[in-house]
Amino acid sequence: MSVVADTTGNEHIRIATCTRDKCIQTWLFNSTNRELVPLYSKLYKNDRETVPKTLAFDDNADRDLFVFGLYNGGL
Repeated sequence: MSVVADTTGNEHIRIATCTRDKCIQTWLFNSTNRELVPLYSKLYKNDRETVPKTLAFDDNADRDLFVFGLYNGGL
């Protein structure tokens, strides 16, 4: 459904994806050695109505990841 990249790091790039099956994943890509390392994975359970549609990295010190829902506008 969505792919977003945070390129503010020097040689490290954070990449996040979300899928229609309610999975959000983030990776760290090292452009020097071209290594992709998983950082975080979250699967929304069936009891929640959130289907992630769009992702965005925040412009703060922690570079938080915002997740916007498809049907209910959940964040």
